[in-house]
Amino acid sequence: NDTGRNAITSDPTAVVAPEGVVVAALTAAHRLDVFVGAPGNWSASAIVADAAGTSRPANDASLPGLVGTPSIAVRGAELVVLAATARGRLIELASLAIAAPWSSYDLTSLADTRGGGTAGIAILPGGRLELLGTFGGDLTQLTDAVG
Repeated sequence: NDTGRNAITSDPTAVVAPEGVVVAALTAAHRLDVFVGAPGNWSASAIVADAAGTSRPANDASLPGLVGTPSIAVRGAELVVLAATARGRLIELASLAIAAPWSSYDLTSLADTRGGGTAGIAILPGGRLELLGTFGGDLTQLTDAVG
């Protein structure tokens, strides 16, 4: 059991992807960890800026620290993880495969935040990527907000 900066602090979320079951969780260091495999046989990747080609959002000096519980989905051939930052921004991390480079995007400007930040986000089931989140105290649905 890790109790340091690598300790998992969020609830894990999972999705079935071509690589197997993919689980996303946040650590005490506000970093995204992604696990792929099956019970008893997991591999893990820490998604941090500049590691294995991971990009940071435009206009950011680094990949922002993430908080809360991430949401995860498969969009076509892409694996997508959405998470909030401590400042309430909505960040998308996307990769074509668990071992491929990850790109990150700040989606905050695409959402009508009503002057408030993102308090939480969920991905609705279905063929399109639809998000349900709380922005400025209001529950808001975003359809095709990413991609």
